[in-house]
Amino acid sequence: MSDFIRQKITIISAIVLMLLAGCATVGTNFKTTGLDQLRLMESTESDVISHFGQPFKKQARSEMGSEFQLLVYVYAEGTPNSGKSRRLATEFVMGTLNAYLFHSALGNDKTDFDANSRLGLVAGQSRKSDVINALGKPHGEVRFPSVLLKNEYGSLPEVVPPDSAATALVYNYLETVRKKSLLTTQLKLVIVYLDDDTIVEVRYFDGTL
Repeated sequence: MSDFIRQKITIISAIVLMLLAGCATVGTNFKTTGLDQLRLMESTESDVISHFGQPFKKQARSEMGSEFQLLVYVYAEGTPNSGKSRRLATEFVMGTLNAYLFHSALGNDKTDFDANSRLGLVAGQSRKSDVINALGKPHGEVRFPSVLLKNEYGSLPEVVPPDSAATALVYNYLETVRKKSLLTTQLKLVIVYLDDDTIVEVRYFDGTL
């Protein structure tokens, strides 16, 4: 089970308990105005903390011969029938930003998107600018090697990068809703893998975690 799914279960459980106590929020409602300032291989941990405050969670990972430092920000609101959250996960290598991923089902910064817009993208032909023209500003960017996608989405096959991928643009939206007696989390995910500026592969997932 991924760190993301474990944390979602923790958040949902906390929301249920807090609802019983008359409270329905978890985490700190961090500001998102700093998202446009994130730059791979330029932004530092200090920059991220300056923009977003102290993280909800810090984690160190060692894989593929590299050391990764993860800073994660989480805020969630719940009702008896649904849970909505805002989450920013950032990854650093040697102190500089290597990857980030943002999602929100709250307020004006919702990351919902039209996944069908990916259908016009062609591997080996379409470029990074074509992706952004079709799908808009990405919710996340990744530079490989990286553990962020695996850390967020666990064993989903869509998060395993093709051998020739150097970077990825990520679009995601998720929301927790009650179906009958169960709370379930629905994820919509598009990952566009690129070799420098050209698409290597476009992957899509839409289902329940």
